[in-house]
Amino acid sequence: MAKQAVLLTGFLRKKDETFWGLRQHVLSRGDTRLFIATWDIADSVREAVTEHRIDPTPVAHAEIAAFYGDALADVAIHHFDAFERYVPRITERAREGDLFAINARAKLHGVYWMNRLFAQWWLVRQGLLMIAEHARLTGWEPDVICRTRTDIALREPLPEWPQDRVLLDAHLPGDLEGQNDRGLVPDWFMIGPAAEMMKLGDLCFAIEPLYDRQNADVCNAEELLRLFLVQRDIAYVSRSLPITRV
Repeated sequence: MAKQAVLLTGFLRKKDETFWGLRQHVLSRGDTRLFIATWDIADSVREAVTEHRIDPTPVAHAEIAAFYGDALADVAIHHFDAFERYVPRITERAREGDLFAINARAKLHGVYWMNRLFAQWWLVRQGLLMIAEHARLTGWEPDVICRTRTDIALREPLPEWPQDRVLLDAHLPGDLEGQNDRGLVPDWFMIGPAAEMMKLGDLCFAIEPLYDRQNADVCNAEELLRLFLVQRDIAYVSRSLPITRV
């Protein structure tokens, strides 16, 4: 049976409400190990399109280990304040025809969202590197990697899909609903061959070049993922998945 790594990334919000479904429908599938890449604070809560509020409640290794128990293979907790303080910000380009001058949605979201998405995908990168290091250390190499978040509830088993492709959800967030003809893909759940999933570790570093060189709308999470899948030739398929954002 295939070996499977499950990677949870981001703030650990709603984990009490979603762990049962994850354990029942994903973690129970054969030889599966759980990895977590998160921040050392409880949350960064969006209060407006370009505003957020920090919940500074500390997140500790012992608490995570106690909650997930034997399912947990490894966890990495990163210093949110240091990341915000030291990582250079992506800035708007002063040029004719710039994205933020010609795209109303992009103008509303601003470079704030490019930087927020950079942080999100940087954390995914750290999680994937953790899985690779675990494989090097233990000799256990996953055939399949599933990456999701703790605010995503899996209600039923996943449908069948071509095993040489990454499986993505076909549903879009509410403000983009009905725009599937644009090829947009949500980034909250994905599962597929380890070799293809590992490519996603480079996505954070693709954001600024895509904006700088192609003037691409990479403050749109769904467009960003679509562009990267094309750029890195990652084969994928979309299905209506039995998942809910809680």
